Amino acid sequence: MIRVLIVDDHKTVRLGLQTYFHEEATGYHIGEAATGQEALEKCRTEMWDVILLDLSLPDVGGRQVLQQLHDERPALPVIMLSFFLEHSHVRQCLGAGAAGYLAKEEIPEHVLPAIEAVLAGRTYLSPGAQTVLLESDR
Repeated sequence: MIRVLIVDDHKTVRLGLQTYFHEEATGYHIGEAATGQEALEKCRTEMWDVILLDLSLPDVGGRQVLQQLHDERPALPVIMLSFFLEHSHVRQCLGAGAAGYLAKEEIPEHVLPAIEAVLAGRTYLSPGAQTVLLESDR
């Protein structure tokens, strides 16, 4: 059983991901948190295999949560989720320890490959994230 914590302040996103896992994947236990503080508390009291973390949270920003998680549990893979596809966001998140970065509009087709990749120790960037990084290097 792979334990995934979905951290997003939008209930629709959390429910959509939960529905996706329920309908499309087997062997997953899904938890959820609506705030950065709630995510940090759940990561301190429960064991998770991977975190899907929204970049924009209302209380503690996603990058701050990422940094805190990386400091406390450096081996825990965190995949950032965001509507923001800017090279600075992607680079900052990867530099802070993110194992992956997914554009929210690319989630359905890329969330399972992303989880598989980060659990195998690889970095995963959705096609949109790859494109902004490649274009910024030109």
